[in-house]
Amino acid sequence: MDISRDTFVVIGEWEDGSPEWLAARHQGIGASDTPSILGAGGAYKTRLQVWAEKIDEEVQQSEDERFLEILSFGHKMEPIIAQTLEERTGMKVVPEKRTLGHKEYPFIRANLDGWIEIDGVMVPAEFKNVSEFMGSKWEDEPPLKFNIQLQHQMFVVGADKGVLAAVIGGNRFVYAIIEKNEKFQEQMVRELVLFLDMVQNNDRPDPVAEDIDLLKGMFDTVEDSEIALPHEAMDWDEAITEAKEKIKAWEKIKRENEAKLWDALGDAELGVLPGGGAFKVVTVNKEAHEVKASRYKMLRRRKE
Repeated sequence: MDISRDTFVVIGEWEDGSPEWLAARHQGIGASDTPSILGAGGAYKTRLQVWAEKIDEEVQQSEDERFLEILSFGHKMEPIIAQTLEERTGMKVVPEKRTLGHKEYPFIRANLDGWIEIDGVMVPAEFKNVSEFMGSKWEDEPPLKFNIQLQHQMFVVGADKGVLAAVIGGNRFVYAIIEKNEKFQEQMVRELVLFLDMVQNNDRPDPVAEDIDLLKGMFDTVEDSEIALPHEAMDWDEAITEAKEKIKAWEKIKRENEAKLWDALGDAELGVLPGGGAFKVVTVNKEAHEVKASRYKMLRRRKE
């Protein structure tokens, strides 16, 4: 079955994890990037983290080390998932080693896990090895981030369908045939084009809570330097102060109720709750140890 189409171009064919393969991954936007760029729930990264990987070599190197370890385990599971899919459905999996790009938008790229023939047409296949926790989110349909990845791949290769198969918790196999969502793909492309402009113009996306560690590492603090913060910083300062006050109040409530529980337990080791559940007194022994030297950044509010 011929799997060449005029909807995509071949960016190259390299060994997975090779420097050339990683470079092509950083230069384009892949299917694993898109859920994060779109802000999908459960996405592995934030928009800012993906943006930083595209422009910052140090961030790239750090991410590549983590990604290559995940890739190694994923590759070991792919043949098992493919074989199980063939045994359960009769659908034949054809491996794909090339990095593909959309013909009109070549920066939108895909590294397929394989192709599957459905009704005489070859469609993309995506294989996942996921934890049991993720499996709880895979009931009526696959998790949103996986669906987005497959929509991305279908767009690149011009397919009307795609197959998503996974092993959950090492002992449960699931699969789904996903239909093309044209309206979603149109919006996806608009968002990816805007994101590419931000990368090319060095325009950082707005940060979220998960970006604090990344931002600490992106900039070198210069001693005795000073800037005027934007007017919005007054709102940020007020929100931080309010959050601290609320945390302090809730911490007091927590400790007061813990004190009541200690008082009610007395000498008992176990206290059973009327509605089910229990509190147990556990003794923790910590060995003395010397804290290793460390250096880190933090914000401190200075009083005027």
